[in-house]
Amino acid sequence: MVRGLPPLSQRRQLLQTEYSWLYSSLMHILFDADPIGLSFGLTFDENPDEYESELTTILPRLQEAQSSTDVRRIVYEEFDHWFGDALTSRCQRLPQRMQACFDALAETIWKEWQRWLEEKQSQT
Repeated sequence: MVRGLPPLSQRRQLLQTEYSWLYSSLMHILFDADPIGLSFGLTFDENPDEYESELTTILPRLQEAQSSTDVRRIVYEEFDHWFGDALTSRCQRLPQRMQACFDALAETIWKEWQRWLEEKQSQT
């Protein structure tokens, strides 16, 4: 258990139930961006859960977001929590690449989040 959170399998099940397609979409987005360099050249099908822990803490926090800037902060904070010094080191070694990566992640996640919210609202 991390930070008082339920086990990963329980978090996954709860979030998949609550967010349906958004959960899967954001898993793909994080994997494709691979901000920490963990994919090691594997495809998503070969390594689909590489960023699952991070997603299970990012996704619930999207409710705080009012803009892609907020999403960027949330994503960075959660990656910092999970990767700490490894993230800091990567950001120092590759500052422009990491800036661009987190900016792109924030924009893409924000758009998907907005689409999910609109869909949810249209169903009520």
